[in-house]
Amino acid sequence: MELFNAELKIITPVIIHTGESYDFMNLLPVNSKVLSINAEKAFLYMGTEAYDTFLRFIQSGSDTNKEPGKRARDMLFAIAKEHNEVITGEHRASGGFYADIEKNPYAQVLKIYKSPLTGKPYIPGSSIKGVLRTAFFEYLRKERAKKEDNGYFSTAHRILSPDFETQIVKGRHTNTSYNGKAEPVRHRIKKDIFRFITISDFDIPDGNILFSTVRVLNRGSDAPGIPVYTEMTESGYLDKREITGKGRITIKEDFFKALHRETGNDFVSSFKTPRDVLKTLNLFYLEITDNPEHSSYARPDTNREPDRKQKEYINLQNKINKIMNTTIGSDRKNCYMMKLGRFTQVESKTFNIQRKGEKNGKYESIPEDINIHGGISRSLVDGMIPAGWCILNIKGGM
Repeated sequence: MELFNAELKIITPVIIHTGESYDFMNLLPVNSKVLSINAEKAFLYMGTEAYDTFLRFIQSGSDTNKEPGKRARDMLFAIAKEHNEVITGEHRASGGFYADIEKNPYAQVLKIYKSPLTGKPYIPGSSIKGVLRTAFFEYLRKERAKKEDNGYFSTAHRILSPDFETQIVKGRHTNTSYNGKAEPVRHRIKKDIFRFITISDFDIPDGNILFSTVRVLNRGSDAPGIPVYTEMTESGYLDKREITGKGRITIKEDFFKALHRETGNDFVSSFKTPRDVLKTLNLFYLEITDNPEHSSYARPDTNREPDRKQKEYINLQNKINKIMNTTIGSDRKNCYMMKLGRFTQVESKTFNIQRKGEKNGKYESIPEDINIHGGISRSLVDGMIPAGWCILNIKGGM
């Protein structure tokens, strides 16, 4: 078993949602910042008449009638000014987020993972493990595609199987739709080889949360995009300082034994150490940073010249790529790049995703590589910044 410490340098904001969102009564936009408050405690300072007025505002307001919600929020702000103990936190917010929330008290604001003790954000270890799993199995898929002539492991056939991961490891497809021929199930994974890899949560002791807006845009469209209001981590690129998470990774020797046992192929003999597993991250993500067609780049699909905003974004993405490649290049032995969380145009899972869309005038399945091309839309922080770029830096034990 190998146990070692690791650092996660956050280059652009990471967004990993808990599935929960704020009640509009718990967030107050004030002086370009956001106050989080304990609304239940604030109610204790309301008299009966004021509380009844507050309830009438709540009941009469809606997404189409925002004024009552604003007035209810003003009542909470008045209490917060007089009784600071109802304020649970003061947070930074981007300009676009602040303006939108100020106008719309009913906007849904999504939460990310934070320590219940410190309120600091952290990165769940399961998310890092999912990213590693994706990169690792993509490497195995490519190796199988090189060695097998039937074409089943080529990019074009990724959408055919509901259990592509099993096929990559065992080298046999298990469905009956390939080439219209039924084929018996010859192998199945009885146990998950990744159970021998444990990754702790990564605490971010010097980082705070940022409230901002992610814009979901169609490629080639001039529309401002659908806003998603959310918490996110601070980042080195936006905050001009190093934002680092700290955690531990354990890779047991049984991982390599199980890998060789389950694959039964000579090409996996190159996997003998944890570093051999982690290097698949760079192989996977370099293919994205080197691919201008990936939706992270926000380039238009048309033949027209990019407008000013698109040119700015292309320059920004190139700067981020330079930061990533420079850091990796300075210590390639111990540094590994990845994209973490939502809005990254990369799925942190193996390739059992089927996409459909228009092709040749028909609505049909498209054998598209969602990870390398990123899909037909893009999701950018403040409409400009790609989310989730990080560098994993191994700090000993290997």
